[in-house]
Amino acid sequence: MTLLAPPSLGISNQAVPVDFSVNIFTPIYNSALMQVAAALDPRVLELGLLVKRWAKDRGVCHAAKGHLPPYAWNLLAIFFLQCLGEEEGRNGMLPAFDKFDWSTSAVGTKLSRTPNKQKASWVVPEEFAGRSTPELFKEFFKFYRYTVNWTQEGVSLHRGFRGPIPKKLKPAVVAPTGMDQSNMYIPEASFGEPHVALSIEDPWEPTRNLASEMTHFGLCRMKEELCRACELCAAEASLSKLLDPWVPPNRPDEPAKPALSDKSGLNASSGDDGLSEGKKEERPWAKSGKNDKDKEVDVLGAALFAQLKARGDEQARKATEEILKELREVDSPGAREHKTQELVALLKNDDKLSEMLAKQPVL
Repeated sequence: MTLLAPPSLGISNQAVPVDFSVNIFTPIYNSALMQVAAALDPRVLELGLLVKRWAKDRGVCHAAKGHLPPYAWNLLAIFFLQCLGEEEGRNGMLPAFDKFDWSTSAVGTKLSRTPNKQKASWVVPEEFAGRSTPELFKEFFKFYRYTVNWTQEGVSLHRGFRGPIPKKLKPAVVAPTGMDQSNMYIPEASFGEPHVALSIEDPWEPTRNLASEMTHFGLCRMKEELCRACELCAAEASLSKLLDPWVPPNRPDEPAKPALSDKSGLNASSGDDGLSEGKKEERPWAKSGKNDKDKEVDVLGAALFAQLKARGDEQARKATEEILKELREVDSPGAREHKTQELVALLKNDDKLSEMLAKQPVL
């Protein structure tokens, strides 16, 4: 489970995600694996963080919703690095699971079956020295989109190279649910067999397939996001575009999502106090930007301007500009929410509105 520490705690100006688990060893195994792998090359951790960030932002990293867990995405990143150079008949960037230096692992996670005799330390081949993390990040998507055969191959860190699904692993075949077809999500892009998930062996429990808990929706979304990532990488898109958070589309029976949350009591189409859908008023204070922050400010601006306009157009414009300037300069989410609530309260107080407007000089 991932919890968010709010900015109000004073830890950071933004919410800080914290992974929280009870009575489960997977987080310990995950941490130990990333520790020993990163000890071989720091790019392992960098790639793992990028992949997990992408998967979370694009909504394909939530096991409770039928997606792969973060642990599985780390395994995919490590396996990809193990298979680098395989098509040219060379060793990969990382060795097989049992060849990791487990002497650097956390207490209680060392492999009991590791022989006591000294093994030669793994050294990352020189041909990978010039490969940057962003370059590896792009190749990661192409590897799982175009190279790996999801029907016949399986991810196995013990093996450390591409091959058939391990014999102890049961393939993950995901069938659609019996939901109403009109309400089911239809991905924009896909590939391979529609009901076959990529088998991922848990290196600590080789009989466990981490893809076995995926839903059909989760499988469709994973393939769709791999296709999207490959297209963006081919177009040399920016990292921010690649990590643009995924927003679930509205179901056919759902109304469109409002432009502003109900907490403010305002809506972009709430009659004469805002910008109704059929009538767009002049917005002299509005910025040309189209991000979410500017849209929210525009909604507040519409309501303020509508309230003030009756008291004089020019004074209303100047007063609205001054108020929204203060709101745009607020960076902290907590402070921004507080400022928004102040503006909402101001809209409901005619005396304060008149007093504020009287302070604005007339040109």
